[in-house]
Parts: sequence; structure tokens; C-alpha cells
Amino acid sequence: MWDRDIELRAESGETGAIKTERRTLNVQHRTSNEKSMEIEAESLERKAKN
Repeated sequence: MWDRDIELRAESGETGAIKTERRTLNVQHRTSNEKSMEIEAESLERKAKN
């Protein structure tokens, strides 16, 4: 078991504002965590566009 650092980054097209979040995933629970991280990344991208 090991940890993997990931970075979520969303950039607003209008303002150029960048929101970055860093998270550490425990690889033992990687599958479900990665899916939730994808959902969060998509959410951040939508928020950045608004």
C-alpha cells in the first residue's frame, strides 16, 4: 500500500483564475477514490467556467 499525490486544477476561461487542490489518495482504495476525484475534478472545471 502506498499513497499517491494528485493535483486537481481548473482554469476559468473568462477570468483566467486558477483553482488548485492537492489530495493524497491511498492506493488500497484507489478505484473508488479515483472515481470520486474525477467527479470532483469535473465539478471544479464547471465551477471555474462559471
